[in-house]
Amino acid sequence: MYSLSREGHLFALDASSGAVRWAKHLVTDFGVSPPDYDFAGSPVVSGGLLLLNAGRSGLAVNKTTGARIWDSGTGPGGYATPVLAELSGTPAVVIFGRIAAYGVALANGAVLWSFEWQTGSDANAADPVVMDGTIFVASAYGKGCALFDVTGARPTPLWRNDAFQTHFGSFVLLDGYLYGIDGDARMPALGSLRCMDVRNGAVAWSAPVGFGSLIAAGSRLVVLTSTGTILVAEASPAGYRELARCILPRNQYWTPPALAQGRLFVRNLTGDLFAIDVR
Repeated sequence: MYSLSREGHLFALDASSGAVRWAKHLVTDFGVSPPDYDFAGSPVVSGGLLLLNAGRSGLAVNKTTGARIWDSGTGPGGYATPVLAELSGTPAVVIFGRIAAYGVALANGAVLWSFEWQTGSDANAADPVVMDGTIFVASAYGKGCALFDVTGARPTPLWRNDAFQTHFGSFVLLDGYLYGIDGDARMPALGSLRCMDVRNGAVAWSAPVGFGSLIAAGSRLVVLTSTGTILVAEASPAGYRELARCILPRNQYWTPPALAQGRLFVRNLTGDLFAIDVR
């Protein structure tokens, strides 16, 4: 199991015992500068590599030893988790950096393409969505969202709008429709759950649930609001239909829920962990 702290502590742990296999520090061991709000993206495993959003356009280390395989300078980088992709036949990873998105070759870290995407606070945090030679990105601070064609020599915007001004919650893609939260953590009551046709950027529906995060489970969405309400809804472009809800003790809930073996695991700002039976 791999873990990266906001301060840059990177651990490889034995999954059965929790024993430390190896440990690195992104700042002291690799010379990477943290972004303004510290490191936030999760590590991603691909073959023998462990990939991180660190440096300008990513950092790859050996997953067995922690040794550096390739890097992209000192950064700082962005906050999103790296997304694996095949780009024009090349095994790659998409890194949503501080001021741009990058398509990066897994083999050596070479940048295959990039396009500028800069916000007022240099905060690109929602994971990009990769599909059929296109990349969807969204950010808050008045930036909005867009779909880029990345099959050519240079990325080309297919459409762009303000339907998702997404602070840091990532998206779910199901049957050609994107589901996500349009909203800002600084104004949590104003957040909306939205469904969008990713082909043209048209919003199918919007529901004022508040700011939060979401995951998908089959044909259902599980939404966790930032104040601790869990909503289960149909994942359908036909409209918003709530199936169930659960209210947790009021706190700040910014970490997306995790679903495993019929239980939903939810963590809040002060470290309380809840397990909710959803079978």
